[in-house]
Amino acid sequence: FATAPGVFAESGRMFLLDVSGDLNQTVGNRSAAEILKTSCTQAIERFYPSEVIGLRVFAGRDSASGTLLIPPKANSTRAFHDAVQAIRPHGERFSLFRAIQVGIEDLDSFSNSELIVSTAGELDPEPNSAELVRLLKEKQIRLHAYAIGNKSSFAWLGELALEAGG
Repeated sequence: FATAPGVFAESGRMFLLDVSGDLNQTVGNRSAAEILKTSCTQAIERFYPSEVIGLRVFAGRDSASGTLLIPPKANSTRAFHDAVQAIRPHGERFSLFRAIQVGIEDLDSFSNSELIVSTAGELDPEPNSAELVRLLKEKQIRLHAYAIGNKSSFAWLGELALEAGG
């Protein structure tokens, strides 16, 4: 994930994290929440402090736009770390399709950006995947997908990321 400072001055990274009750599941001998926190912490350690990062979390069907914890901005690695460590699983499954749409909107003012999506929940393949791929390509946003656990529905998310150039 790391880039040299100044190489992509207008690029941004937006993390979309599933913080639903699905994070309470055990994967191997660890909770999905613990796996999420560890992987996010390791990822952020590779970033330069000046890199633009943001964080939005999703849980429950009532939170169609999720909760923006950190708007995409530079020098927010410490805030990101603290916000991730404070995550507590809650709520039900959400629309991953809508979460990705919101993430695209969050990165609207940046070019050559990355959308990093992590989920531990069961996913319903979306009939409008082609629309998401079109938007991601049009906005020059690479989609990276991280699935925690072993669910057959994760294949849809992986295929979407591949189609979008992530």
